[in-house]
Amino acid sequence: MRRLLGALRRGAPLLAASALLGAVAGVVVARTAVPREYEARVLLQWDRGAARGRGDEARELQTLLDSVALPESLESARARLHLATTLEALGRRVQIDSSGESNVVTLKATAEDGEAAARLADAVAAAFLEHRVRVERQRLLEQIERLSAGVEAAREAVARTRGAYDAFCAEHGVVGLPVEAQAAIEHAARLRSEADMALAEAEAELAAEEALRRVTRSERRTAVLQETEVLPDGRKLAEAKAELAALGAQLSGDHPRVQALEAQIEALGRRVAEAPRAAAAERVVGQNPRWEAAQQDLTRASARREAARRRQHLYLELADRADAAIVERTRIGGEASARLASLRAGEEHLADLEGQLAGANAAILSPSSGFRVLAPAKAPALPSRSRRAAVALAGPALGLALAALFVLLRAIRGLRVLTGRELAFWGRAPVVASSPWPRDERALEDLVADLDLSLRRSSGATLVLGFGEAEADPVDLLVSRLSAQQRRVRGREGSARSGRRRRARLATAAPLGPSVRAAPRGLTLPALRRAVREASRVLVLVESGRHRGPELSSLEARLGRGDGIGLVLLGLGADLIAFPDRAGDVEGFWRSPRAAARRWARRPR
Repeated sequence: MRRLLGALRRGAPLLAASALLGAVAGVVVARTAVPREYEARVLLQWDRGAARGRGDEARELQTLLDSVALPESLESARARLHLATTLEALGRRVQIDSSGESNVVTLKATAEDGEAAARLADAVAAAFLEHRVRVERQRLLEQIERLSAGVEAAREAVARTRGAYDAFCAEHGVVGLPVEAQAAIEHAARLRSEADMALAEAEAELAAEEALRRVTRSERRTAVLQETEVLPDGRKLAEAKAELAALGAQLSGDHPRVQALEAQIEALGRRVAEAPRAAAAERVVGQNPRWEAAQQDLTRASARREAARRRQHLYLELADRADAAIVERTRIGGEASARLASLRAGEEHLADLEGQLAGANAAILSPSSGFRVLAPAKAPALPSRSRRAAVALAGPALGLALAALFVLLRAIRGLRVLTGRELAFWGRAPVVASSPWPRDERALEDLVADLDLSLRRSSGATLVLGFGEAEADPVDLLVSRLSAQQRRVRGREGSARSGRRRRARLATAAPLGPSVRAAPRGLTLPALRRAVREASRVLVLVESGRHRGPELSSLEARLGRGDGIGLVLLGLGADLIAFPDRAGDVEGFWRSPRAAARRWARRPR
């Protein structure tokens, strides 16, 4: 991942230039090659009344809307506008929408120009309306033909029924039988209604008689008509009060006459209050008027009740006679009534067919399409949909994506190994060192010092070989420099053996490094494998970017050894030096190369 990020970072100028070129190309393509889409609309109002009685209104409307895209309508619109396009393409540019809650239908047409969209919408709407007019005219013609045949058949049937009815009436002497029977039925019903009303009136008068009898039983024949009561002291008291009132207007309150009159009034008041009741002086006794009035009302109610009962009996007799007459007329008029009903039904059916025929003849003079144009199409000022902005915005993104893909593919270069971690993954062995040598000659000293330090801390013989022919010269040079370095180290350490302190320090110091030798050139594969098995460990030099990962995965099979293999990566680029120079169990490889190889082999690929 770091390798890919580094490649993207190094290719930043290329990415920026590609994004800029993509933006320019996107704008140019958007303005020249990407069309804009304008949408014009025509508003139509559907007459729901035309569909009533002919089935489901929603289904009827959907059928009408589907007929907009009929080849006949589209062909007419294409001929009007002289368009050089197919009917399928023209149908895709036309759309019609409706709402189930309103009668408004919207016809939409799209084109690359606003005026063209408006012309197309008007042309399609006109072709649709003309088609609907033709369909309606054809339907009316078929309806007229069907109704005309029905009217003729109904007239013949009515004529046959009327002739049979007239012959029957002449044979049985029936004249206006339905009218007479209806009048007799109504007369009998009226008589029975009057009888019921008379019965109700008699019952009401009977109830009135009972009430009046209760009144006469509760009243007496005679009653006191007039009675006069006499109270002398009360009369004197009233006269004294009147006199006092008259004197009060002439004399003062302390006048002797006034005081005397007040004392007299007080004495008369006490006597009136103590008197038990007034005495009757005169009484007139005569016949009780309430009893007499109740007797008169009782007599009248009895008379009215008797009259109502007689009317009831009379109405019932008349109703029975009317019923007998109806039965008599019905006995001979049953068949006549049936014939007359059949005649009336035939006449009504004929009248209905004639009315429908007259309506169809009137409608065919100016057949309706069932739609009315509410608003014709207008050229839109702005496009309804345009992909130019999307194309212009996609240009930089596409250029950036292509440049990033190019940079990444160039960095990968067919899965070629560039870093130490990649080499350890594909070679399934630890990477003990990484160096920009031989690309950078100055890095050889650092690589030799690094490997020499590790070799002096290890034991056994180390075999150095190259993975390919390109690493043969670096192998010889590296082994010769390592051998020279070891000789110098041995010389310095040999001159330091004099003295006890130096001997003690030498005893505690790290042992001298093991022997290092390069694999001879031109060895056959069996000889190479034998040399590999004889060595304690094997260092394989691999040049960065020269070998692919799948080639390195066969390293163990090629050497015939699954342990004690270490890898050295050479020729690192300047941009890859910052990556880790080691990978895997390097310390374990130098201490015990077989154990380190086993631990590294257990890692999943």
